[in-house]
Amino acid sequence: MNPNGQPQTPGRKLNFILPIKNAATIIIAILVVVLAYPYIQDWFVFEPQTVMAIWVIGFILALITRLNYLSRLFLFDMIIVTGIIGYYSFSEGLLVLLLLLIIQKLAKLL
Repeated sequence: MNPNGQPQTPGRKLNFILPIKNAATIIIAILVVVLAYPYIQDWFVFEPQTVMAIWVIGFILALITRLNYLSRLFLFDMIIVTGIIGYYSFSEGLLVLLLLLIIQKLAKLL
């Protein structure tokens, strides 16, 4: 018996695989970008610090608003914002990111 007085369920297993897989995917993606950057830096028109900052802010906002940060729509939003901060200022890219995440959250509520 559990301390709550409910019977234990021996067949029920905790699912640790999915969070570990998600974290490993994000870590591998960051490592690939970090290792490939010296070879492809001439293609980029933006600073890596601003890109990393906008992606970290995007993930934090997704966690706060409980959006699915592994969805294709969120990835598409982040790619759009990355392109925007290449040609416009960081604050404009951040504003677009906030608008895209708010629209995505409102679309889930409807």
